[in-house]
Amino acid sequence: MELAILNLPSARFKVKNTENRTLIWDNIRKKYLPLTSEEWVRQHFVHYLISYCGVRPQSILLEKKVMTAMKASRFDIAVVNSDRSISLIVECKASEIAINDNAVAQLLRYAYELKSRYLALTNGMQHFYFEWDAQKLEYRQINTAPSLG
Repeated sequence: MELAILNLPSARFKVKNTENRTLIWDNIRKKYLPLTSEEWVRQHFVHYLISYCGVRPQSILLEKKVMTAMKASRFDIAVVNSDRSISLIVECKASEIAINDNAVAQLLRYAYELKSRYLALTNGMQHFYFEWDAQKLEYRQINTAPSLG
């Protein structure tokens, strides 16, 4: 599999080949995972959060189940506060997947359930950030990643 050079800071990852698949080490979950294009984006974004946004690794949750509209789903990345409330939800798409209205709707379903202040949507090439506007009771797009550290 040819992995894209992403529009995120480069990082070194532990990768190994077994049988007929490639695995990448996940420092948060402490295990090897199948290296897919989406996992490549997720691992780079986690690296970005820790190395550039000051997020502590123990504040990151990955691929946890959430019920949305009576359907079980999994968010990609969440950053939690010390009180365990969610400050950021990140939806990752594979680099070859275009960001579209369906991806935004998926992220908003997670936000509705988890009540996050910030949202991020990325395919590793494009990144969109949103902040909850308590006055207007809606998310508004912001230009840069939120300061979370």
